[in-house]
Amino acid sequence: MRAATTQTVSTLTPNDLKNLADSYVTPDIAEAAGIVRIDSIEGAAKVSAKMKSGEDYSGLIFPYRMPESTNDRIYRLRRDHPTLEQSGGATKETKKYMSSGFDRNDFYFSPQAKADWLKDISIKAVFVEGEKKTLALQRYFIEQHEQILVVGLAGVWNWKGRNGKAKNNAGKSQATTGAINDFDHIEWQKREVEIIFDADALNNQQVKNARTGLMKELAGRGAIVRILEMPDVAQTGCKGIDDLLGAKGADFVTGWLQTARQQSATKKKQTTKAGSYTFEAEPDGVFAIDDNGEKQMICSPLWIEAMT
Repeated sequence: MRAATTQTVSTLTPNDLKNLADSYVTPDIAEAAGIVRIDSIEGAAKVSAKMKSGEDYSGLIFPYRMPESTNDRIYRLRRDHPTLEQSGGATKETKKYMSSGFDRNDFYFSPQAKADWLKDISIKAVFVEGEKKTLALQRYFIEQHEQILVVGLAGVWNWKGRNGKAKNNAGKSQATTGAINDFDHIEWQKREVEIIFDADALNNQQVKNARTGLMKELAGRGAIVRILEMPDVAQTGCKGIDDLLGAKGADFVTGWLQTARQQSATKKKQTTKAGSYTFEAEPDGVFAIDDNGEKQMICSPLWIEAMT
């Protein structure tokens, strides 16, 4: 699905616009991002789902586009009424979000992001999980007059996926998986990167593992990576950065970011000299510093725990 959508924000209902506003997404941003409301038949078609009796695929469509492009790469559908699944006496929602890409994953960008930021390593990059969080945080940085590239993931593990093909032992071609190809669209060497996942990362080991894996992937590409922890949801009532912006406002987020970054910068370091390199062990990882003062992450926090 490569053709750009021709629908506009006028397809969104007042309730859609309110929900987006609660996530710090304005009508203008929603329109520029190509977010539209579609009915069940259109929704099933967008994500190539076979409609079953009683299932509803109506909801909001989020096109995935490169910065400053109107070409839709894949679509993500946020369903109004997800499938209900019963297990162990409990009923839970499943398939709330569905993608047209199947096992293919792409980065999500705000329409406010600029194409030349992808190769400009002087511009910090920030990873978040979810489309609305991407739109909200990019809006915040633009309003703060900061050139920062916000990179959205459909989920915490969606930096991985199908990335090509290779021949197996039988000589037949089969799909390969790993870090997605979109990493190659961005120059990472010496770029500062922050990862801001939802507040449940504090207590969810799977989220922590995904975040550590992303950190390792970025560090392997030469990025300087930091993790910023969201404020405790018990104190703010907000799980994601979009909720925090919508409920607490930009000034609150500015204060939190300043504190989180200061804490990251002032964490205790352990320094060791080996040959022409100095190695610094920090809670964020192990860094190698050469004689010219160039600093590069060489391993992740979980590796430190495993080796000490």
